[in-house]
Amino acid sequence: MKHSKFCLKKIVLAAMVFIMMLVTLQSASIKVDADNPESSGTRVYIEIGEEKVYVLDVKDVGYYLFLPTEADTSCLHLYSENDDLIQFAGEEGLSDEIDITDVIDSENNVFETDILITPDQGDSETIHLNIMKGANIGTFFYSSDDVENKGIAWIDADRNNRGKGTAYITNRKGKVLYDGKIDDIHLRGTSSSRDPKKGYAIKLSKKTALVGEQKGKKWVLLAMYKDPLRIDDYIMKGIANVSDDKYSAHETIVNLYYDGCYRGVYLLSEKNEVKSNRIDITDMEEYYEEQYPEYGETVSLKTAQNKYGNTFQYQTGIEGPSELGGYLFEMDANFLDNYSGFFFVANGAK
Repeated sequence: MKHSKFCLKKIVLAAMVFIMMLVTLQSASIKVDADNPESSGTRVYIEIGEEKVYVLDVKDVGYYLFLPTEADTSCLHLYSENDDLIQFAGEEGLSDEIDITDVIDSENNVFETDILITPDQGDSETIHLNIMKGANIGTFFYSSDDVENKGIAWIDADRNNRGKGTAYITNRKGKVLYDGKIDDIHLRGTSSSRDPKKGYAIKLSKKTALVGEQKGKKWVLLAMYKDPLRIDDYIMKGIANVSDDKYSAHETIVNLYYDGCYRGVYLLSEKNEVKSNRIDITDMEEYYEEQYPEYGETVSLKTAQNKYGNTFQYQTGIEGPSELGGYLFEMDANFLDNYSGFFFVANGAK
Protein backbone atom coordinates (compact mmCIF):
# COMPACT_ATOMS: atom_id res chain seq x y z
CA MET A 1 0.00 0.00 0.00
CA LYS A 2 2.83 2.39 0.86
CA HIS A 3 4.54 1.52 -2.44
CA SER A 4 1.35 2.37 -4.36
CA LYS A 5 1.10 5.75 -2.62
CA PHE A 6 4.75 6.46 -3.40
CA CYS A 7 4.26 5.61 -7.09
CA LEU A 8 1.12 7.74 -7.23
CA LYS A 9 3.03 10.67 -5.76
CA LYS A 10 5.79 10.26 -8.35
CA ILE A 11 3.19 10.24 -11.13
CA VAL A 12 1.57 13.40 -9.71
CA LEU A 13 4.94 15.16 -9.49
CA ALA A 14 5.87 14.15 -13.04
CA ALA A 15 2.51 15.39 -14.29
CA MET A 16 2.99 18.67 -12.43
CA VAL A 17 6.40 19.20 -14.03
CA PHE A 18 4.98 18.52 -17.49
CA ILE A 19 1.97 20.80 -16.97
CA MET A 20 4.16 23.60 -15.56
CA MET A 21 6.53 23.40 -18.50
CA LEU A 22 3.64 23.35 -20.96
CA VAL A 23 1.86 26.30 -19.35
CA THR A 24 5.08 28.25 -18.99
CA LEU A 25 6.20 27.67 -22.56
CA GLN A 26 2.76 28.68 -23.80
CA SER A 27 2.97 31.70 -21.51
CA ALA A 28 6.25 32.78 -23.03
CA SER A 29 4.48 34.02 -26.12
CA ILE A 30 6.19 37.38 -25.73
CA LYS A 31 9.50 36.24 -27.19
CA VAL A 32 11.41 39.50 -26.79
CA ASP A 33 12.09 39.77 -23.06
CA ALA A 34 12.91 43.46 -22.80
CA ASP A 35 15.89 44.00 -20.50
CA ASN A 36 15.16 47.58 -19.44
CA PRO A 37 14.36 48.96 -22.92
CA GLU A 38 14.03 52.68 -23.39
CA SER A 39 10.62 54.05 -24.31
CA SER A 40 10.34 55.74 -27.67
CA GLY A 41 10.60 59.50 -27.89
CA THR A 42 7.18 59.61 -29.56
CA ARG A 43 5.44 58.49 -26.34
CA VAL A 44 2.83 56.55 -28.26
CA TYR A 45 0.60 54.29 -26.17
CA ILE A 46 -2.59 52.27 -25.92
CA GLU A 47 -4.99 52.22 -23.00
CA ILE A 48 -5.83 49.09 -21.00
CA GLY A 49 -8.63 50.29 -18.75
CA GLU A 50 -7.03 53.20 -16.89
CA GLU A 51 -3.48 51.95 -17.54
CA LYS A 52 -1.17 53.12 -20.32
CA VAL A 53 1.09 50.74 -22.26
CA TYR A 54 3.77 52.56 -24.26
CA VAL A 55 5.42 51.67 -27.53
CA LEU A 56 9.05 50.80 -26.78
CA ASP A 57 12.17 51.45 -28.78
CA VAL A 58 14.10 48.23 -28.11
CA LYS A 59 17.73 49.07 -28.78
CA ASP A 60 19.10 47.61 -32.05
CA VAL A 61 15.84 45.67 -32.55
CA GLY A 62 13.02 48.08 -33.41
CA TYR A 63 9.77 49.51 -32.11
CA TYR A 64 7.57 47.11 -30.11
CA LEU A 65 4.17 47.20 -28.47
CA PHE A 66 3.91 44.43 -25.86
CA LEU A 67 0.27 43.78 -25.08
CA PRO A 68 -0.87 42.17 -21.80
CA THR A 69 -3.00 39.04 -21.80
CA GLU A 70 -6.25 40.93 -21.20
CA ALA A 71 -5.76 43.41 -24.07
CA ASP A 72 -8.63 43.60 -26.58
CA THR A 73 -7.01 43.16 -29.98
CA SER A 74 -10.23 43.70 -31.91
CA CYS A 75 -10.10 47.49 -31.65
CA LEU A 76 -6.55 48.72 -31.02
CA HIS A 77 -6.31 52.49 -30.89
CA LEU A 78 -3.03 54.37 -30.48
CA TYR A 79 -2.66 57.67 -28.67
CA SER A 80 0.12 60.24 -28.32
CA GLU A 81 1.06 62.27 -25.26
CA ASN A 82 1.85 65.13 -27.65
CA ASP A 83 -1.68 64.94 -29.08
CA ASP A 84 -0.24 63.86 -32.44
CA LEU A 85 -2.52 62.08 -34.87
CA ILE A 86 -1.61 58.35 -34.89
CA GLN A 87 -2.87 56.18 -37.74
CA PHE A 88 -2.28 52.62 -38.83
CA ALA A 89 -0.98 52.39 -42.40
CA GLY A 90 -2.37 49.22 -43.96
CA GLU A 91 -2.99 47.92 -47.47
CA GLU A 92 -6.42 49.56 -47.47
CA GLY A 93 -5.07 52.95 -46.42
CA LEU A 94 -4.92 54.83 -43.12
CA SER A 95 -7.08 53.85 -40.15
CA ASP A 96 -7.48 55.09 -36.57
CA GLU A 97 -8.19 51.57 -35.27
CA ILE A 98 -7.16 48.09 -36.25
CA ASP A 99 -8.38 44.54 -35.58
CA ILE A 100 -5.53 42.05 -35.29
CA THR A 101 -7.30 39.28 -33.35
CA ASP A 102 -6.93 36.61 -36.03
CA VAL A 103 -3.33 37.57 -36.80
CA ILE A 104 -2.02 37.98 -33.24
CA ASP A 105 -3.24 34.50 -32.33
CA SER A 106 -1.28 32.90 -35.14
CA GLU A 107 1.75 30.69 -34.59
CA ASN A 108 4.42 33.38 -34.36
CA ASN A 109 2.18 35.74 -32.35
CA VAL A 110 3.67 38.83 -33.99
CA PHE A 111 1.88 41.44 -36.06
CA GLU A 112 3.87 44.00 -38.05
CA THR A 113 2.46 47.26 -39.28
CA ASP A 114 3.47 50.82 -40.11
CA ILE A 115 2.03 53.73 -38.15
CA LEU A 116 1.94 57.32 -39.34
CA ILE A 117 2.56 60.01 -36.71
CA THR A 118 1.32 63.44 -37.77
CA PRO A 119 2.07 66.35 -35.39
CA ASP A 120 0.22 69.66 -35.40
CA GLN A 121 3.38 71.25 -36.75
CA GLY A 122 6.29 69.71 -38.58
CA ASP A 123 6.74 66.69 -40.80
CA SER A 124 4.95 63.37 -40.44
CA GLU A 125 6.93 60.30 -39.36
CA THR A 126 6.39 56.65 -40.26
CA ILE A 127 7.39 53.96 -37.75
CA HIS A 128 7.48 50.22 -38.35
CA LEU A 129 5.76 48.69 -35.32
CA ASN A 130 5.90 45.09 -34.07
CA ILE A 131 2.93 44.10 -31.91
CA MET A 132 3.13 41.10 -29.57
CA LYS A 133 0.63 39.81 -27.01
CA GLY A 134 1.10 37.80 -23.85
CA ALA A 135 -0.95 34.64 -23.43
CA ASN A 136 -1.90 32.81 -20.25
CA ILE A 137 0.16 35.20 -18.08
CA GLY A 138 -0.94 37.54 -15.30
CA THR A 139 -0.21 41.26 -15.50
CA PHE A 140 1.42 43.57 -12.96
CA PHE A 141 0.97 47.28 -13.70
CA TYR A 142 2.97 49.59 -11.43
CA SER A 143 2.81 53.40 -11.58
CA SER A 144 5.18 55.63 -9.58
CA ASP A 145 3.75 58.50 -7.55
CA ASP A 146 6.64 60.67 -8.75
CA VAL A 147 7.68 59.37 -12.18
CA GLU A 148 10.05 62.23 -12.93
CA ASN A 149 12.11 62.17 -9.72
CA LYS A 150 11.49 58.70 -8.29
CA GLY A 151 10.67 56.61 -11.33
CA ILE A 152 12.35 53.40 -12.43
CA ALA A 153 15.72 55.01 -13.26
CA TRP A 154 15.99 56.34 -9.70
CA ILE A 155 14.86 53.05 -8.12
CA ASP A 156 17.31 51.03 -10.26
CA ALA A 157 20.23 53.30 -9.35
CA ASP A 158 20.58 52.29 -5.69
CA ARG A 159 19.25 49.58 -3.39
CA ASN A 160 18.57 52.19 -0.72
CA ASN A 161 16.20 54.18 -2.95
CA ARG A 162 12.58 53.49 -2.09
CA GLY A 163 9.52 54.64 -3.95
CA LYS A 164 5.74 54.60 -3.67
CA GLY A 165 2.97 54.26 -6.19
CA THR A 166 -0.06 52.25 -7.23
CA ALA A 167 -0.50 48.76 -8.66
CA TYR A 168 -3.11 47.06 -10.79
CA ILE A 169 -2.58 43.30 -10.75
CA THR A 170 -4.53 40.65 -12.67
CA ASN A 171 -4.23 36.89 -12.94
CA ARG A 172 -3.79 35.02 -16.23
CA LYS A 173 -7.55 35.13 -16.86
CA GLY A 174 -7.73 38.90 -16.39
CA LYS A 175 -9.33 38.78 -12.92
CA VAL A 176 -8.28 41.76 -10.79
CA LEU A 177 -6.28 40.62 -7.74
CA TYR A 178 -5.23 44.03 -6.45
CA ASP A 179 -5.98 47.65 -7.30
CA GLY A 180 -4.45 50.02 -4.80
CA LYS A 181 -1.43 51.63 -3.18
CA ILE A 182 2.14 50.35 -3.07
CA ASP A 183 3.68 51.68 0.15
CA ASP A 184 7.22 50.66 -0.79
CA ILE A 185 9.16 49.43 -3.81
CA HIS A 186 12.92 48.93 -4.00
CA LEU A 187 15.57 46.78 -5.63
CA ARG A 188 15.76 43.20 -4.47
CA GLY A 189 18.99 41.21 -4.20
CA THR A 190 22.66 42.11 -3.97
CA SER A 191 24.53 40.58 -6.90
CA SER A 192 21.30 40.33 -8.91
CA SER A 193 20.66 44.06 -8.43
CA ARG A 194 23.61 44.66 -10.76
CA ASP A 195 21.99 42.70 -13.60
CA PRO A 196 20.51 44.67 -16.52
CA LYS A 197 17.08 43.32 -15.65
CA LYS A 198 16.21 44.21 -12.06
CA GLY A 199 14.16 42.42 -9.43
CA TYR A 200 11.98 44.30 -6.94
CA ALA A 201 10.54 43.97 -3.44
CA ILE A 202 7.14 45.55 -2.87
CA LYS A 203 4.83 46.25 0.04
CA LEU A 204 1.08 46.56 -0.49
CA SER A 205 -1.03 48.94 1.58
CA LYS A 206 -3.25 46.04 2.68
CA LYS A 207 -2.86 42.28 3.01
CA THR A 208 -3.89 40.55 -0.20
CA ALA A 209 -3.63 37.03 -1.59
CA LEU A 210 -1.85 37.52 -4.92
CA VAL A 211 -0.65 33.90 -5.20
CA GLY A 212 -2.16 30.98 -3.32
CA GLU A 213 -4.50 31.46 -0.39
CA GLN A 214 -2.29 33.28 2.13
CA LYS A 215 -2.70 37.04 2.35
CA GLY A 216 0.31 39.28 2.85
CA LYS A 217 1.66 42.77 2.30
CA LYS A 218 5.22 41.93 1.24
CA TRP A 219 5.86 40.34 -2.17
CA VAL A 220 8.77 40.10 -4.57
CA LEU A 221 9.14 40.33 -8.34
CA LEU A 222 11.93 37.96 -9.40
CA ALA A 223 13.67 38.98 -12.62
CA MET A 224 15.14 35.52 -13.43
CA TYR A 225 17.78 37.26 -15.55
CA LYS A 226 20.25 34.39 -15.39
CA ASP A 227 17.62 31.79 -16.32
CA PRO A 228 17.14 31.94 -20.12
CA LEU A 229 13.89 29.93 -20.04
CA ARG A 230 12.42 31.79 -17.03
CA ILE A 231 10.98 28.55 -15.60
CA ASP A 232 13.57 26.95 -13.27
CA ASP A 233 12.47 28.59 -10.03
CA TYR A 234 8.80 28.29 -10.96
CA ILE A 235 9.01 24.55 -11.59
CA MET A 236 11.08 23.77 -8.49
CA LYS A 237 8.79 25.77 -6.19
CA GLY A 238 5.76 24.14 -7.80
CA ILE A 239 7.17 20.67 -7.13
CA ALA A 240 7.97 21.66 -3.54
CA ASN A 241 4.43 22.90 -2.98
CA VAL A 242 2.81 19.66 -4.20
CA SER A 243 5.34 17.70 -2.12
CA ASP A 244 3.94 19.08 1.15
CA ASP A 245 6.78 21.57 1.63
CA LYS A 246 4.83 24.09 3.69
CA TYR A 247 7.68 26.63 3.70
CA SER A 248 8.13 26.89 -0.06
CA ALA A 249 7.03 30.21 -1.53
CA HIS A 250 4.08 30.26 -3.93
CA GLU A 251 4.76 31.95 -7.26
CA THR A 252 3.06 32.90 -10.50
CA ILE A 253 4.30 34.28 -13.82
CA VAL A 254 3.41 37.86 -14.75
CA ASN A 255 4.27 40.48 -17.33
CA LEU A 256 5.56 43.60 -15.57
CA TYR A 257 4.67 47.09 -16.82
CA TYR A 258 6.57 49.74 -14.88
CA ASP A 259 5.25 53.28 -15.48
CA GLY A 260 3.65 52.05 -18.67
CA CYS A 261 6.82 50.44 -20.06
CA TYR A 262 7.03 46.71 -20.54
CA ARG A 263 9.87 45.29 -18.42
CA GLY A 264 9.65 41.58 -19.22
CA VAL A 265 8.48 38.29 -17.75
CA TYR A 266 8.74 38.13 -13.95
CA LEU A 267 7.88 35.75 -11.13
CA LEU A 268 5.50 37.28 -8.61
CA SER A 269 6.36 35.45 -5.40
CA GLU A 270 5.62 35.38 -1.72
CA LYS A 271 8.44 36.91 0.32
CA ASN A 272 10.45 34.42 2.36
CA GLU A 273 10.12 35.86 5.85
CA VAL A 274 9.34 34.73 9.38
CA LYS A 275 5.60 35.29 9.63
CA SER A 276 2.64 33.17 10.63
CA ASN A 277 1.35 33.31 7.05
CA ARG A 278 4.77 32.63 5.43
CA ILE A 279 7.45 30.72 7.39
CA ASP A 280 5.74 29.99 10.68
CA ILE A 281 8.66 29.69 13.10
CA THR A 282 9.76 31.68 16.14
CA ASP A 283 11.37 34.97 15.16
CA MET A 284 14.44 34.63 17.35
CA GLU A 285 15.71 38.15 16.68
CA GLU A 286 12.39 39.66 17.68
CA TYR A 287 12.18 37.37 20.71
CA TYR A 288 15.74 38.26 21.72
CA GLU A 289 15.08 42.00 21.41
CA GLU A 290 12.10 41.61 23.74
CA GLN A 291 14.33 39.93 26.32
CA TYR A 292 17.23 42.35 25.87
CA PRO A 293 16.04 45.87 24.88
CA GLU A 294 19.67 47.00 24.64
CA TYR A 295 20.37 44.44 21.93
CA GLY A 296 22.81 45.95 19.44
CA GLU A 297 24.06 48.68 21.76
CA THR A 298 26.48 46.42 23.65
CA VAL A 299 27.27 44.05 20.82
CA SER A 300 30.80 43.93 19.46
CA LEU A 301 31.50 42.48 16.04
CA LYS A 302 34.69 40.54 15.44
CA THR A 303 36.09 38.46 12.61
CA ALA A 304 38.23 35.34 12.61
CA GLN A 305 39.27 32.52 10.31
CA ASN A 306 38.23 28.91 10.53
CA LYS A 307 40.56 25.98 9.91
CA TYR A 308 39.83 26.17 6.17
CA GLY A 309 41.05 29.75 5.97
CA ASN A 310 37.57 31.21 5.48
CA THR A 311 36.70 34.46 7.21
CA PHE A 312 33.63 34.53 9.45
CA GLN A 313 32.04 37.15 11.68
CA TYR A 314 30.75 36.68 15.24
CA GLN A 315 29.27 38.70 18.07
CA THR A 316 30.42 39.24 21.62
CA GLY A 317 28.62 40.82 24.52
CA ILE A 318 25.29 39.01 24.21
CA GLU A 319 23.47 36.47 26.33
CA GLY A 320 21.89 33.31 25.00
CA PRO A 321 18.07 33.34 24.73
CA SER A 322 16.03 31.36 27.23
CA GLU A 323 14.39 29.37 24.46
CA LEU A 324 15.37 28.19 21.02
CA GLY A 325 13.43 28.27 17.78
CA GLY A 326 13.70 28.01 14.01
CA TYR A 327 16.12 30.04 11.93
CA LEU A 328 15.80 31.48 8.44
CA PHE A 329 19.13 31.71 6.62
CA GLU A 330 19.80 33.97 3.65
CA MET A 331 22.82 33.65 1.39
CA ASP A 332 23.75 37.26 0.86
CA ALA A 333 26.95 38.60 -0.73
CA ASN A 334 26.97 41.64 1.53
CA PHE A 335 29.50 43.56 3.59
CA LEU A 336 30.26 42.89 7.25
CA ASP A 337 27.72 45.46 8.42
CA ASN A 338 24.92 43.49 10.09
CA TYR A 339 24.62 42.41 13.71
CA SER A 340 22.68 39.30 12.80
CA GLY A 341 23.75 37.16 9.90
CA PHE A 342 26.55 35.06 8.49
CA PHE A 343 29.36 36.18 6.25
CA PHE A 344 32.35 34.30 4.93
CA VAL A 345 35.05 34.56 2.32
CA ALA A 346 35.76 31.35 0.41
CA ASN A 347 38.96 30.97 -1.62
CA GLY A 348 39.59 34.68 -1.45
CA ALA A 349 36.27 35.60 -3.09
CA LYS A 350 33.32 37.18 -1.30
